[in-house]
Amino acid sequence: MISVLIVDDEPLLRAGITLIIESDPNIRVKAEAEHGREALEQLSKHHIDVVLLDIRMPVMDGLETLKAINAQTSPPAVVMLTATETDESIVTSLSLGALGFLLKTTPPAALIASIHSAASSQPVLSHEVISNLLELHHVPYPAAVESLSPRELDITRLIAQGLTNEEICQELFLSLSTVKTHVGRIMNKLKVGNRVQIAVTYVDATRLK
Repeated sequence: MISVLIVDDEPLLRAGITLIIESDPNIRVKAEAEHGREALEQLSKHHIDVVLLDIRMPVMDGLETLKAINAQTSPPAVVMLTATETDESIVTSLSLGALGFLLKTTPPAALIASIHSAASSQPVLSHEVISNLLELHHVPYPAAVESLSPRELDITRLIAQGLTNEEICQELFLSLSTVKTHVGRIMNKLKVGNRVQIAVTYVDATRLK
């Protein structure tokens, strides 16, 4: 059973998210919080696998809360859940250790799937969030990824858009083993350890141009 903590200052939104994710028999909302300080109190009382964390909240906002959570021993997976955010907020959240970033308008099925992914330590990247972020930039070959081959750059951009390996296979007409090999090489060249860090590196480099 995946235990979830929902942190948002809007009671109606918390209730709606609870109804959605508890439609999956393998997910339960163990606790709720209106702000970061209350979230930390709930984490001290309950075992939580996944935290859905809003960014803009009173008392203690999401970024400050994220820092505090990830300073703990064996912290839960944290997925930022918000209405609209800037590219700086996305990059900052992921750089601070968030496992992903989802819009509050994420469809129910995608939200449930994302919680399962987060509980398995798999990065959660909303297509809409990352796509909107990349649309703000217009540099096709950012400096931080100039060491990548054209094919590796194609795959890096698709990872940053939130595509899975299987979706990248379909997009580029490659085999799964080939994509996995390329992803491994990309991680080595960029000196990162997972797909979220690939996306952050790409977006950060583009933002700095």
